[in-house]
Amino acid sequence: MSQKIEELKNRLKVAKADRKQYDNYIDTGYKFSIPQRRIYLEAQNKLAPNPEIYDDTAVIGVQRFASKLQSMLVPSQQEWMKLEPGSDVPKEERDGMQEKYDDQTEIFFKELAHSNFDTQIAESFQDLSVSTGALLVNPAPIGSHSNIHFQAVPINEFYPEKAPGESLKNIFREHRIRISRIKAFYPTATLSSAHEKAVEQDPLAEITLVESTIYSVLEDQYTITLFDPATNFELMERKEATSPWIVFREHVVSGASMGFGRIMRLLP
Repeated sequence: MSQKIEELKNRLKVAKADRKQYDNYIDTGYKFSIPQRRIYLEAQNKLAPNPEIYDDTAVIGVQRFASKLQSMLVPSQQEWMKLEPGSDVPKEERDGMQEKYDDQTEIFFKELAHSNFDTQIAESFQDLSVSTGALLVNPAPIGSHSNIHFQAVPINEFYPEKAPGESLKNIFREHRIRISRIKAFYPTATLSSAHEKAVEQDPLAEITLVESTIYSVLEDQYTITLFDPATNFELMERKEATSPWIVFREHVVSGASMGFGRIMRLLP
């Protein structure tokens, strides 16, 4: 095992331990407010079956909360923000530049309208009502209607790393995936001979992969690494100027990595 993978696995272990202290609260919140989202968590984590819900106030409340947020902040088929020159641009030059920014704004919202943003942000807003919402933004697969692809990452798959500041820059994602689909989701990934052999034996074979996004202050960029924790094989590494993650929390306790949503704050 390389020193890099060993370090990433140790950091993931610490992030998991930090997340574990919130798991009971998060699970209880999902049980009584977003039971349809918890079906996925049950399948992945083999949690206990959802208890009978005798009062659907919280269930309806979460739906209204997510719908209200979406309509107020990012309404579908509307331009809910506008690109403008920053304060570092001299005032006399701003008027001439604004037309170009308007064109870029129009292009952005055309791409957004043809993407899956509306459906994915709705799911993440539901997660926000309990704890933390997370979106992954990546280039869309070839042949898609848009160049942008959004994915609402289930709360049981991502592990933020504690940071001195308020923002969450270092994030680990651990998820199951069919080996035959790895190249479709990660075009630059390289499969090991063991992976290729597993696909030959069973086209539906699945493995657990870890995708780490780590920010370097010295390089001022993000390193995204994909590896197989069972074999310690590194499938991919790439550098990005910006993070593919959009993580948002409504309420944060000082020093905590996960958010405390409205549902969690109502729990005894």
